Amino acid sequence: MIYDNHRFPWTAALEESWPAIRAELDRVQNEEFISWPNVNMYKGTWELFGLFGFGKRHDLNCERCPETARAVERIPGMTTAVFSAMEPGTYLPPHRGATDAVLRCHLGVDVPEDCGIRVEQQKVPWQEGRCVIFDDTAEHEVWNRGDRRRINLIIDFWKPFRFPGRRLKRLKQRVAVKMNLKRSDVLEFINKEHARQRAVYESRQKGNSESPEQ
Repeated sequence: MIYDNHRFPWTAALEESWPAIRAELDRVQNEEFISWPNVNMYKGTWELFGLFGFGKRHDLNCERCPETARAVERIPGMTTAVFSAMEPGTYLPPHRGATDAVLRCHLGVDVPEDCGIRVEQQKVPWQEGRCVIFDDTAEHEVWNRGDRRRINLIIDFWKPFRFPGRRLKRLKQRVAVKMNLKRSDVLEFINKEHARQRAVYESRQKGNSESPEQ
């Protein structure tokens, strides 16, 4: 299911932030992206540059993209935020997410023609500066048939408690999501990202210690 953005007023501010987000993305080097660990899930090249992973902040990456970090931190219930890069010809076959406790938002950041998503019976193209929000547990597939890399900003956020009778169910789902992280590809990605950032930090510290005194 794809949701109407009017149900989530914060999407307007996020879309207005697109120029600043795009400018920060342009400063991130290709080698700073890392591959999604489950390579059997897709065909082609799918890489990510993480900012937040289930509430865990990637400090160095957020320092590289401060406006982007501030923009996603203003989203109610935000748990995860990553730049997602798909090279031309990459295809993510039909699949379903693990939990309906969260919804997923894609903001088109750098989008060529002929890139899009199908969620159940709905097909939509990615557009720069526009959000698409959907339920990740609905069957969906994603493709890049364009002539260059496609990059979206993906944000997961807790599904709002619209109906009081479902509150306990949602709370149980949120706990289950956090407990199941230890067996998920998401945690593997988070750990890889932190290991990469630590290596960068240690390299910088070593460089500083070896610099001659002025």
